[in-house]
Amino acid sequence: MKKKILIIGKKGFISKNLIKFFNKKKTNFYSISFKNFIIKSYLGNKEFDYIINCSSNKSYINNKYQSQNDYDLLIAKKIKNSKTKLVMLSTRKVYKPKFNIKESHKKNPTCNYSKNKLQS
Repeated sequence: MKKKILIIGKKGFISKNLIKFFNKKKTNFYSISFKNFIIKSYLGNKEFDYIINCSSNKSYINNKYQSQNDYDLLIAKKIKNSKTKLVMLSTRKVYKPKFNIKESHKKNPTCNYSKNKLQS
């Protein structure tokens, strides 16, 4: 059975490349902007196996953490009663610089974005 994937965010580097990759692999996916995802009622009740959040908010990147700027949190709240898995793209900036980083490694956030991502 093919997995159904939703990509949130259409304009960024990562989302554009994911879309190209999934098109080449003939993957069953959809893409939508964050704004349209929040406005729509979960795309007409379509169930997705995975949602990959590639969207971001400038306030989240530049300022101290506020939950209304945390798109991962807002998406998670919207899908909490479904079986859909949310893929949150993290960043190396959360961890102390080294090769082969794992989630169990020491954290060392140094900027607002990495501190916010760690809180997310």
